[in-house]
Amino acid sequence: MDRLLSRQGRRARRCRAPVARRTGPHRAGAMRRRALMLLIWLWAVPLPARPTAPAALLADLQAWQAIPDPVARQNFGRQRVLPWFDLDAMLWRLLGPRLAALPPARRQALRRALGAFLLDGLARQRPATGWTGRLMATAGAEGLLQVTGRRADGRPLSAAFALRRTPFGWRVVDVQLDGTDWLEAWCRRKG
Repeated sequence: MDRLLSRQGRRARRCRAPVARRTGPHRAGAMRRRALMLLIWLWAVPLPARPTAPAALLADLQAWQAIPDPVARQNFGRQRVLPWFDLDAMLWRLLGPRLAALPPARRQALRRALGAFLLDGLARQRPATGWTGRLMATAGAEGLLQVTGRRADGRPLSAAFALRRTPFGWRVVDVQLDGTDWLEAWCRRKG
């Protein structure tokens, strides 16, 4: 009987011991060591290089233009290409302080209309050869991506995207296609 009680007591002590360690200072030290090891591992293991913003924008444009189905191309444009454009900055450039005075529903309608105009125009100017581009200049928080292609009839097509670094990453703040400023063209069209 004594042996049985002593075995049960040892088992009970073994079961209780880890509970005491989990809440004590030893557990905090182990967590700190694990966190330190994770930081060392993250520092030592090279991460895959992320593409620069102009390269990622160009890749999205090329993928978008390569989609043959118009509905799929429109969905891809809304999901992957349109987020590159800083529509608020473009509208501010066009309207200035008047934009802040507009009701939120009107501002949202203007954003949607400008986004649809940009996507529709880029889709209509779809090059037959695909886009090729290069980063022309980067000065601090601003850059210019020059993109060229050829239409189906062989005529050249060029586009310039003015990029600006925002808290959300690089965004397109101005677009020119074949020398035409698209924001001004949108203003003329809207009246």
